[in-house]
Amino acid sequence: MVQDHSIGPLCVGDMKKEGFKVPKRSRFKKTSNESQALKRMRITRRLSQRKAAELLGVPATTINHTENGRAYIKREYIKKFISALEYSWSDWNDFLEGHNPEMELRESCKELIDSLDKAKLDVVFSLLSTYSK
Repeated sequence: MVQDHSIGPLCVGDMKKEGFKVPKRSRFKKTSNESQALKRMRITRRLSQRKAAELLGVPATTINHTENGRAYIKREYIKKFISALEYSWSDWNDFLEGHNPEMELRESCKELIDSLDKAKLDVVFSLLSTYSK
């Protein structure tokens, strides 16, 4: 019996059930937009693969294999990842399209700061200093 896969990609288990021969994904690397988005999301949170793995409750090798295209990415994993790293689905879509809203905002702030004269820079510095404590 062929299942309806219109809600997402065919997973390995389903492919095997339907008689497809599936090579082990770990034998080759094929990064995807999803794997790159997950990596950018982790890096934006300034997390190591090990720390991200602890937050998700998975082995560090899972993070590594997922980011490097050695593992199939299931929708449930993405949900778990987004939740554990405190992102939203909107953030996921931005990262998936190659955007990094947080980094883009940081760059915009840096550009603004670079354009300030000394007096305004002193004001901004004292304001920002109150947030770093």
